[in-house]
Amino acid sequence: NPPADEPTPQRWVNWLQPLQEAWSSGIPWDRLPWFATEKARAGACTTLLAVEFFPPNGARTDGRPSLWRRLLGAPAPPALQWRAEAVGDTCLFQVRGDRLVCSFPLQQPSEFTHHPVLITTNPAQNRIVCERLRTLTGDCQPGDVFLLMTDALAKWFLQRSVIGERPWRTLSGVADEAEFRDFVVHEREEGRMENDDTTLMRVKWPEAGGAR
Repeated sequence: NPPADEPTPQRWVNWLQPLQEAWSSGIPWDRLPWFATEKARAGACTTLLAVEFFPPNGARTDGRPSLWRRLLGAPAPPALQWRAEAVGDTCLFQVRGDRLVCSFPLQQPSEFTHHPVLITTNPAQNRIVCERLRTLTGDCQPGDVFLLMTDALAKWFLQRSVIGERPWRTLSGVADEAEFRDFVVHEREEGRMENDDTTLMRVKWPEAGGAR
């Protein structure tokens, strides 16, 4: 889990450090050819999007606010607050009443580039990255849908939104992984979606009960 306290660059650096050390210790450095060693030293990169849901008064009934506890069936209060933290171009979209009410951290298709900010396994490169961490808070009401997407799908989503379409309706009709794969292939073939990362996570807060 990412750091639960109010985000600061140093907290993120501290959180990442043991993960980076574990990654590095798992590499057989003494057996790597020179070109693989250079690549490993350069490190691997990723975007990051973390989302927390918690009661409006900030009460922590289980030690810390946790989406996962609610996903496993804990009863939800009538309304919640959420906090999202992002590095890079993985996006969160909040839909309420068939209307897009939040787009984070990017709001326009033109904001996507081929060189997004990335967290790396090389600690020396991450302090400046963590200083570019973006944070947003909001509220969650029964019936709200949260869609988390990696870059190609997120860019497609915003492109369809800015021309007046409701892409969340399209995604809500995707029933399983096979249908999602067919949808992505079709949109790529039609030239509406780039051939890049297309991961989707959908969280809906029903009118009553926990998240799903």
